[in-house]
Amino acid sequence: MYAAAGHDAGQRSRIYAGLAAAVVLALCLGLSVRAAAGPVVVWSYYDSPPFVTGESTGLAYDFVEMLNAAGGGRYVFTLKVVPRKRVDCALEQGGSGLVLFVNPAWMNRPERYRWSSPLMHDRNGVLSGAALRLDYSGVESVRGLILGGVYGRRYQQLDEAVERGVLRREDAPSVYQNVQKLAGGRVDFIIAPESVLRCLVRELGLSDRVYFSPRPHAAYTRHIMLAAPEAGLEEFIEQFIAGLPRNPRWKELHRLYLDRCGMRPAVP
Repeated sequence: MYAAAGHDAGQRSRIYAGLAAAVVLALCLGLSVRAAAGPVVVWSYYDSPPFVTGESTGLAYDFVEMLNAAGGGRYVFTLKVVPRKRVDCALEQGGSGLVLFVNPAWMNRPERYRWSSPLMHDRNGVLSGAALRLDYSGVESVRGLILGGVYGRRYQQLDEAVERGVLRREDAPSVYQNVQKLAGGRVDFIIAPESVLRCLVRELGLSDRVYFSPRPHAAYTRHIMLAAPEAGLEEFIEQFIAGLPRNPRWKELHRLYLDRCGMRPAVP
């Protein structure tokens, strides 16, 4: 009797041990799947060419495709093109992900984040009407004028000048709308990435109605910003950027976007 009871107890013990091992194995398999294909949100607040050229097309989409191809399933990158305010809100709430094509000087508390090596060189162009032909040389050159800004964007030196009443600022939701306002004479000049401005001017057929200042408002490099990255992601991004000069798809994106819109790659 006791022997039978001992036999039953031993059998139950082996069953429980087997079940526990199966649960541990399932958990391990689940964890390994997540580690192998971790979802990564990729934000971009640029909704104009060359970054977005149509429905799910443009430099931002093609770049994320390259990231996914390089990741080989280790990471799954998903692009979200949203307004700057929504990016800021997600970051303030502790969101984890990447922000494409930005510079530390533009972000709130940039020291909180990790930053990639530079991807490309760009500059903020100063665009005015052909009749005004504004040659930008600093705050005094725009005294009394109306700047067409974008909600949430900061303009070095000029924001302070607006507060002092040196010039006025009228904001719009996008650079695209500002170019239209400039063409309609509702603002005197706009400041935006020259890559975006040149694409929009060509797209809207405004070349003979606008004027690019020879001197830009600012020059800068564009990077990938990493917010609360999981282990290994920063190393992956750096290896990806280091391999771009040997990537034929990257050279194709030069031709499609960078060369046409005046950007220079930081990695050739």
